[in-house]
Amino acid sequence: MISSLTTANYRVIWDYPGVTKAFANTGILGTVTAAATMMLASMVSWFTVRGHFKGKRLLDTLSFLPIALPSIVIGLGVMIVYLVIPIPIYGTLWIISIALMTRYIAFGARTMSAAQLQIHKELEEASLVSGVSWLGTFRRIVLPLLAPSFVNGFIWVFIHAFRELSIALMLFSNKSIVLSTLIYFTWDAGRMQETCALAVILMLILFIVTFVGRLYLLKKVKTY
Repeated sequence: MISSLTTANYRVIWDYPGVTKAFANTGILGTVTAAATMMLASMVSWFTVRGHFKGKRLLDTLSFLPIALPSIVIGLGVMIVYLVIPIPIYGTLWIISIALMTRYIAFGARTMSAAQLQIHKELEEASLVSGVSWLGTFRRIVLPLLAPSFVNGFIWVFIHAFRELSIALMLFSNKSIVLSTLIYFTWDAGRMQETCALAVILMLILFIVTFVGRLYLLKKVKTY
């Protein structure tokens, strides 16, 4: 059994057309989606926790609604919207990223709201009284204090965006192929060995990202 182990399949997959592009696209998609989702979630959490306007409960509810929708429904909805709206992002990575942001904003908003509640508003008030703008206060005081939760949410969204299949299948094109769709089509073609090799590489990448993120968080906690 051990003698039958081989690394040949890991070499063969690099001869597939579009493999390099799939890895590059997946890295870009995961990073952009995670960063944008958590930044948007940070803003939403601030307005829902600190805001004094009447519509903040509606904003909180809207940010949570996508969790009730299946990925295929979100992918189909985004596809229809951007086929109607004359914005040329259909068939690109950006439409997949928008759909993934919609899919995972609920988790990000809840994570950041819980963290926002732990920051006393007097810190922000002291900064504003000192003449710092709201944006400067948010960037220099709020975000650094939210960093552990931000990184945790970033890792979570990155991992899910990296391996998401349903939305990617609905919205990808030859130019925006990602690793999850490549694995699906390799499996569909009956190339099980290559499919397993790609899946192992996917798991290894996600393990490294998680490990590095946890190390950063441990160092961050020790500095507090």
